[in-house]
Amino acid sequence: MSSIFSEPGRLKQLLILCVSVLVVIILVGLSISFFGGMGNNTQNTHQNPTKSPAAVSPFLFGTNIDLLNSKNPALTSPEVKHSLENLHLHVVRIPVRANASDAAVKEAVDYVVNDLEALPLLNLRGLSGPDALKNQARIVKAAKQIAGNKEVDYEYGNEDDLSGLSAEQYAATWNQLVPALKQLEPQARVIGPATYHYNGDFLGTFLQQAHPLPDAVSWHEYTCDDSASKDQCLQHINDWKQHADAARQVMKNTMGKPLPIMITEWNYAPNASPQDSKSSDDNFVSNWTNRALMGMVQAGIYASMQFSATDSAMALVNDDGTLTTQGETLQQVYEDLAPKQTSSAPEETPTTTAIADVTPTPTPTPRPKPTQAPPKVQQPAPTPTPTPIHVPSDPTGIYNLATSGQPMYASSLAAQDSGNWDILNFTEGGYCKFVSSGYHAYEPSANYYAPCMSRKTYPADFALQVSMTISKGNSGGIIVRADNTSGYNNQYRLRIGSDGSYDLVNLQSSMVSGSSGVIKTGAGQTNVVTIVGYKTTLYIYINKTFVKSVPNATRHSGQIGFFAVDWGSATEVVYKNLKVWQLNWP
Repeated sequence: MSSIFSEPGRLKQLLILCVSVLVVIILVGLSISFFGGMGNNTQNTHQNPTKSPAAVSPFLFGTNIDLLNSKNPALTSPEVKHSLENLHLHVVRIPVRANASDAAVKEAVDYVVNDLEALPLLNLRGLSGPDALKNQARIVKAAKQIAGNKEVDYEYGNEDDLSGLSAEQYAATWNQLVPALKQLEPQARVIGPATYHYNGDFLGTFLQQAHPLPDAVSWHEYTCDDSASKDQCLQHINDWKQHADAARQVMKNTMGKPLPIMITEWNYAPNASPQDSKSSDDNFVSNWTNRALMGMVQAGIYASMQFSATDSAMALVNDDGTLTTQGETLQQVYEDLAPKQTSSAPEETPTTTAIADVTPTPTPTPRPKPTQAPPKVQQPAPTPTPTPIHVPSDPTGIYNLATSGQPMYASSLAAQDSGNWDILNFTEGGYCKFVSSGYHAYEPSANYYAPCMSRKTYPADFALQVSMTISKGNSGGIIVRADNTSGYNNQYRLRIGSDGSYDLVNLQSSMVSGSSGVIKTGAGQTNVVTIVGYKTTLYIYINKTFVKSVPNATRHSGQIGFFAVDWGSATEVVYKNLKVWQLNWP
């Protein structure tokens, strides 16, 4: 699995139309980081609090495992490991201290990425003093060596407020270390402040002073301590939604919009013990765990990590590999919320990871040993020589080659997934959201556009293809090579109009514009839009037919997104069946 989020800003930007040139001016101060989603959100405030969100983030199903402890049963017991591999875990938080060895970091990341097939969230602790940057760089590089192109995310600090660290002090160390981390690993998402409970004042001060902003905000939730009654522990689950709502209000007041919320530790008590009469009560554990998970669903929590999978009074897996009551309950809730297979399938069947359209990770099937045949005496086969990639010179050949391989990311866009898409309402009206028909961008204000971004980083050389339907209004399109470090001032935006027009702008000027007969016109028509970025040229295709190539485009990795633009009438555009290919061309 990949990704949890990504940062960038979006409140809408004012679109000014000139007679011959489309110039977009980004309003100063409205470009705000949004983990959106993770901002991406996860966290759109729902008007009716009794209704469940339309889609449940798969990252709600995570846990903590101390994988840098070589004696942890997750590493030493085949039975425990097998149970964890089949528990539908999508994110695993791993404590990583400053003195962690490279080998231990690599083993932990390898275990999560390759054995559990989950997203590693490395919780960086104790990074201070003159060697802080050096240790951080060493840890990040060790993780990257194992993960390769797969995502590893980071949480900075762990309950530092409990030890007396102020929000100002936390923000100061964040500002020292996180920019360097982002420079080492631009695709990584970094979250904080990881407080021991929800603290609105701490969160607000941190967000005001953090540079860069976090990709998501995090804190821990426990409902009681070991001496509390079972009723008290159950009742305080209701506080979690209040905390989430309050946090969104803090974010709205501070930065104009919410970031995704991650509860990076949760359980009924931080000091649960076998002697407290609760952890040994299967009915209580099952009831409390079910209500806690569903409470986080109702609260719109993007990601959560139970504490902890092993070596705890409230583990998910016993030492003999059997699931505990809490493990069984977490597994059951996941399976209840995961979609059932249906006979009808969309035109394209991309892979996604949101729980609303994710297929649960299958149980690995051991490969049977082949029947031994008598050996044959023969010459060894020659080592094959890799065939060099020949990049075609014609646009049709470029399209065929670019879209022929396995996509690095594919999504039906029916629900949130590893793309970490924005889910939000704009202050001037409009929204980015998922419904069953696809990912919707809506803009009701004349001369504005609504950008809806994926909060992960995509390669500089790529091919992107998506089905786009303008259900009402004027225009929509694709955003590529968007640089969130510059407030999205560097990006390319391909617009397709319901009247058959198109243009490509770079936010300073129009690079190309015109109309094409291959564009299906009118409301409700679906066009398959493809854009290929190779070196400094962007190739535009509509309905798999070449339209135009645009030279002199700056080549850099960045975010992608979609948008709706209102040129006189409210516009809603639906996007579905997205594929993105990475082009490893010479």
